Amino acid sequence: MAYLNRTNHKPNPKKQFRDVSSSSNKPVIASVEVRNNDVDQALRVLKKQLQRDGFFKELKAKQHFTPATSLRREALTKAKGLAVKIEIKKLVKEGFTKDEAKAFVRKRKFG
Repeated sequence: MAYLNRTNHKPNPKKQFRDVSSSSNKPVIASVEVRNNDVDQALRVLKKQLQRDGFFKELKAKQHFTPATSLRREALTKAKGLAVKIEIKKLVKEGFTKDEAKAFVRKRKFG
């Protein structure tokens, strides 16, 4: 088996400067006004804004590599849960109680 000579390897310029700021390609811009020199309150407000935007969740996710199969599996379980939730709501609108609707959906889906 012939091994590749990596001395002449040139990096791809498109991959070198790829924007990894977020998965949705929108930059995270948060600004907070400090009033009456109350920096603590401004920091709390900033943290709340970043938390709402999902900044901390994204940081935590990027600390370790997550394989594509795991991401797909998580997305599939979320989609299944959402579908079950929507179906339960439909049954409740039709006149079932919430517990009856849950039992009906579970029986039909998993049994």
